[in-house]
Amino acid sequence: IHGVLVEIKGMGELSVLSVKYSENQTIDNGKNFISKVPFGKSKVVVNITGTIKIGFDFRDLKIKQSDNNFAVAMPEMKVLSNERKDFTVVSDQSGLFSNISHEELMKAINKKFDKNEYAEKVLKENAGSAQQSAEALIKSQIQGFDPKAKITFTTDK
Repeated sequence: IHGVLVEIKGMGELSVLSVKYSENQTIDNGKNFISKVPFGKSKVVVNITGTIKIGFDFRDLKIKQSDNNFAVAMPEMKVLSNERKDFTVVSDQSGLFSNISHEELMKAINKKFDKNEYAEKVLKENAGSAQQSAEALIKSQIQGFDPKAKITFTTDK
């Protein structure tokens, strides 16, 4: 087992799931005074795309062996990266007396689409499938070393 453990832990961080996203967000000037007057309301709909990678650090993996029984304590899944690729204006409804500037738009996108908050939401929604992918990978590594291995997984929290 020592050779397998060294090999597995040597992988470092591993992304087991890559989630591409495309989200529409509406940004408006509804809280501005000018939006209360006729033709003062502006609204922009943007489509934001990116990729979130979910995985864990193999260095936190714990494996115990008894004969050909292996108990694997998995570290908790985490967001390894969140890269917002692009945004596209889908709809721009500028008011006669107001429009949303590029600076205001970027500020609103960053506020509404906080990278960490959105990434944590995606992690919660996909943690189960990420866990299954990680377990399948570890199982194949151990069974490559010991084809008769019986492997049980727990989550180390």
